[in-house]
Amino acid sequence: MPEALRIGAGLLLVIAANIILGSLDAILNGAYNATIFVRGILKGGIVILSLLAVYLAGRLNPDLLVIDAGGETVNLMTGVYLLLVAAYANYGIDVLKKLKDILLGGKTP
Repeated sequence: MPEALRIGAGLLLVIAANIILGSLDAILNGAYNATIFVRGILKGGIVILSLLAVYLAGRLNPDLLVIDAGGETVNLMTGVYLLLVAAYANYGIDVLKKLKDILLGGKTP
């Protein structure tokens, strides 16, 4: 399995963990809102589907689109890979903060 797909699969799991932990925190604090829960699931699903579509487009035509990213020239595949890593880090940090707060008994932000 290509590394980008492994990162994408991991991102899906991290997004799911983020939604679950956010819901758990809301339930424990008496602030659960089903609408927010559904929005979180929809947002996560749309993010994953969009990244998958762009990834597949990049696999089909890797050098068709060239992007200037901060002075570096990257093709679509490299751009998607960088975006996957950034999203993974962002959601991963959020999940770790929520886990820390739950494990240490603090309130999650």
